[in-house]
Amino acid sequence: MQFGGRVNAMKASALFAIFFRLVIVAHQAATGQQPPENDKEASALTQAEHQPSALANQNEMEDWLIEDGKTEDRLVGIGVDRKVAQAFVSADKNRTLFPDWTFARTGGKSRVGVLFLPCNWEELAYVYLVQYSDGGWRITDQKELDCHYDETASVEEVQIRNPNRDEIAIHHACEGHGTGYLEQSFSVFLPIRGKLKTELETDEVLHSFPTAVRVRHDLDQASTFTVIPVVGSNSRAIEETRSSTLNNQLIVQRRVFRWDAARDRYIASRFTKVEFEPAS
Repeated sequence: MQFGGRVNAMKASALFAIFFRLVIVAHQAATGQQPPENDKEASALTQAEHQPSALANQNEMEDWLIEDGKTEDRLVGIGVDRKVAQAFVSADKNRTLFPDWTFARTGGKSRVGVLFLPCNWEELAYVYLVQYSDGGWRITDQKELDCHYDETASVEEVQIRNPNRDEIAIHHACEGHGTGYLEQSFSVFLPIRGKLKTELETDEVLHSFPTAVRVRHDLDQASTFTVIPVVGSNSRAIEETRSSTLNNQLIVQRRVFRWDAARDRYIASRFTKVEFEPAS
C-alpha cells in the first residue's frame, strides 16, 4: 500500500507538471509570445523586463547596456540578433568598444532611440532604430554597414529640412571593395513610423588604382558634407565639397543638396569648380 501510494503521488505530480506546462503554452499562444529556446534567451527576456523607462537619458541607457557584464543579454533583450551581440561582446576583449545610444526627435508620441554598434570588432557595424512602446524598448528597423577598409563608418544626428526633427546621417559605409578599389557612401535617413526611410545616398570616398593596364587612370576622390543655412528659411541644406585627384591632377568641386518635397528626397545641384585666384 505504501509503494502504491508513492506511485499515485508520482503520477499526480507528473500530471500536474503537464497541466502547468499546457497552461503556460496556452498563455503564450494567446499573447503571441514564443517560448525561449534556451536559458540565454530566457535570461535576455528577463533583462528586458528591467529596462530603463521612457524618461531615461542617454547616459542612463548606455550605462544600462554595459552594466555588470550584461551587454549581450541586454542587446538581445531589445532585439539585437544573438550572434551579433555575441560577436560584439567577445571581440571587445580590451573593453574599448561601447554601444552608442542617442535619442531622435521624430514628431511621434513614442520615444525613439538610435543604437550604434561600431566597427573594429568585425568587418560590420550596425545601426538600430529602437522605439519605446508597451513598457519597453524594442528594435523596429536596422541597417548593416560594411567597414572596409579603414573602419570609419559612423553615425550622427542632423537637423536639416526641419530644425525640430532629427535625421540620421551615415558616413563611410563601404559599398564596394577589391584590389586597388574602395567605394564608401554617405546617406541620410528619416526615422518615421518605426522605419529608417532613405532620403539621400551618394559617394563619399572613391579610390581606384588599376595596375593591370598600360595606361593608368588612378582616381583618389573624397567628399566632406556640411549642413548649411538657407537664406530666409528655417530649413537647411547639405553642402558637399569634393576633392578629386585623377592622374595627379587635382579638382575641387562643390554642390548643394536641397529637399524636394515633390520628389520626397534631397536633390543635388550641379557641381561648380572651386579655385583660388591669387592677388595680383
